[in-house]
Amino acid sequence: MQMTVVPSSEQGDLTIWHVDQCMLNVKVVCKGSSGELVTCRPWLTLIVDEHTRAICGAWVSTEPPSAETIQNVLLTAIQDIRRSDAPHAA
Repeated sequence: MQMTVVPSSEQGDLTIWHVDQCMLNVKVVCKGSSGELVTCRPWLTLIVDEHTRAICGAWVSTEPPSAETIQNVLLTAIQDIRRSDAPHAA
């Protein structure tokens, strides 16, 4: 799945973002609510700036891709941009 997000009208850095999701080639083992071992493969969601190829946001989840995972990765990217010490702070 790939989606393009345009956060501003400027040309260059942070103008066009691409969102990509993939299942990681690792297995996570944890205890379930009743004490049994549960195995799953997590999903990685990344936001990449088209101009710089910088990773603007990342989200790891055991849930398959959904609107919620896109929302979470967008929130992490936007929060990082708005930090006062970020180079492109608003």
